[in-house]
Amino acid sequence: MARRAIASAPGKVILFGEHFVVYGKSSIVMAISRRVYVTVEKYKTEEIIIESDLGYTGLFTGNTYKPLIGGLDGEPILKPVYIAANKTLEFLSINSGLKISISSEIPIASGLGSSASTFVATIIATSYLFDCSLSYKELFNLSLRAEEHVHGTPSGVDQAIAINGGLIEYNRFSGFEKLKSPVDIPLIIGNTGILRSTGGQVAKVRRFAEKNPSIMKTLFLQIEEIISKAKNSLVEGDLEDLGILMDRNQELLRIIGVSHEKLEELILVAKRAGALGAKLTGAGGGGCMIALVTDKVKNSVAKAIENAGGKSLPVNISTNGVEVKLYNDDS
Repeated sequence: MARRAIASAPGKVILFGEHFVVYGKSSIVMAISRRVYVTVEKYKTEEIIIESDLGYTGLFTGNTYKPLIGGLDGEPILKPVYIAANKTLEFLSINSGLKISISSEIPIASGLGSSASTFVATIIATSYLFDCSLSYKELFNLSLRAEEHVHGTPSGVDQAIAINGGLIEYNRFSGFEKLKSPVDIPLIIGNTGILRSTGGQVAKVRRFAEKNPSIMKTLFLQIEEIISKAKNSLVEGDLEDLGILMDRNQELLRIIGVSHEKLEELILVAKRAGALGAKLTGAGGGGCMIALVTDKVKNSVAKAIENAGGKSLPVNISTNGVEVKLYNDDS
């Protein structure tokens, strides 16, 4: 019998509070209806082979990488997945080779949480393959260690939403609280196609904060007010207020210098096409923006983003977090 575990985890958008979450402020995060799928099987040797639909396949023996498809360019993309799987094997005290296959509906390096979703799915699939169960804290911490290889000092918000799904308020010190809204939160994601480094953007904000402590203090007060009002608007299902608050949040992100001219262009055209509100999501400096829409304008907003050179991705909330199934197939 061939044995394999298949896991999936959702991507995310940050509705409110990115960057400020690093400084202990809360953020509001939504899991989206696009997922990463990871299949894990035992491998014939004690090596770990990883294949991705990005066009890369490689073999890891210890920390040594051997490219099979796509050359050495695949190493920085596949190595964090290797770290996630290897740390899981070490944590479970298991010595085994693995074959890992990744298929994703989430664009990489775009602020939609693709790396965390991949790590969470890889870790839980690996544990299930060996009939082991991980607690939330164990899954979170193992994923965070892999994420540190990519982003330096991640806040943990991407792990929390990938595991839980739905809608949460997240604070890196106090954890998360699940939120509920009586209405759907329809979004059009606008992908600039510009890759950026989360670690680089976080460092940029840190320099701003050190240089402008009084301004940063004022911004902290403003984001706290935005988060508080956004929670009320979500509970009441008031999409118009949510849109106004998204616009206010974007103003703060401009001040700390993490927006980008292409993001600003997509935000502008989305608003002109009727979006209730629009802002960047994630680290900024490229990546994606989000536009809150109604059924009446969603097609026109998507078209406006495409006409401006972005790629539009309609999404809704995903109530399901990470999911995993174990299969025993006749070999």
